[in-house]
Amino acid sequence: MSEPYQDIYQDGEILAAGLNPSCPDRYAVLEPYLRRFKRRFSLIDLGCDQGYFALRTLDEFDSVAVLLEGDWRKQRSLVARLKKAASRDRFCFLRHKLTNEKIARLAECEHFDVVLALNVAHHLEDITGVIESLLDLGSLVVIEVPSPADEGACNPQTTARLKAQLDAAGGSPDIYRTARHTSAEPGFLYVFDRTGRTKSLRRPYYHVEDRAAPAEIDHIRIRSDWASSDKEDLKRQQVRPFIPGLNLRTFLLMGGQLPERESIVDALERRLISNHDPARIHGDIRPWNIVLSGAALHLIDSEDPRNSSLETDNRGFSRTVRMIRNPRIMEQGQAGWPGRLASLAMTLVSAIAYAGRRLALRLRS
Repeated sequence: MSEPYQDIYQDGEILAAGLNPSCPDRYAVLEPYLRRFKRRFSLIDLGCDQGYFALRTLDEFDSVAVLLEGDWRKQRSLVARLKKAASRDRFCFLRHKLTNEKIARLAECEHFDVVLALNVAHHLEDITGVIESLLDLGSLVVIEVPSPADEGACNPQTTARLKAQLDAAGGSPDIYRTARHTSAEPGFLYVFDRTGRTKSLRRPYYHVEDRAAPAEIDHIRIRSDWASSDKEDLKRQQVRPFIPGLNLRTFLLMGGQLPERESIVDALERRLISNHDPARIHGDIRPWNIVLSGAALHLIDSEDPRNSSLETDNRGFSRTVRMIRNPRIMEQGQAGWPGRLASLAMTLVSAIAYAGRRLALRLRS
């Protein structure tokens, strides 16, 4: 493996130094903001490299995280370390290469308390567009800008243009003074503190293909500040706590690797087996009605249980298992006959196992 860009961090220790020696300095800029949260908060680390910032945040704060990395050269060793991390039950890892369009689509349907875009924005095409999408994605947004003298990181003209646009957007530039890997000049972290704002979701869930884009919505509001975070559904006239994490559909379509998919199936199956209380019937089990807070699984947006049944949930479980194992079904409607037959076979096996576990549970009770 080539020498890492970030320090390799694991469970409170630095296992190896990276090419960029400024990880602790950059974290020192971020930490005072994180300390202001009085609740569990969510963080997404876009282009996470070795995962230093997300993993350290998970170790030091009550938080859940999404780590996203698209460089295949880093992924094998990173995934192996992530599987051993003490915080592994509180994060998701996505193997996905970012584009301006994907960040924009993510911002339409997801919300995070903290967005880290470190060494990211200047590598994308439309700087203006990506700044708007990043600011829409979360409440506390941190965007890194290399020094204009750091020609090894970026074209100086691109860096200067990015810095000018972040200044115009009202960001607060913090200097981290440790020298970067190709320049002795300091870099900048632009912090946008937008906590306390209300965000309106524009799509109910993430999509890949334009033809599969869901209709735009205007009835979901996310209100978050340092002490609380709520989701208001104007259509249903409901206000509920907003669950920090990532929608399962987003996880699947953006290359979710951790938690592993069979563990998600098992968690969903356990949720259904425990569903003897009619008040816990969900009625609309589909990937876009499930949120992952790392390994924890939450069902959201349930239907009225008076109009549903255990059989409804069983059918929803079978459909969802097929989609977990073959995410293309969500966008294409089908995955070709070989894929559909394999998916149906796996669904049948899961259904038989589920029925067996329910029977065993009833016999013991």
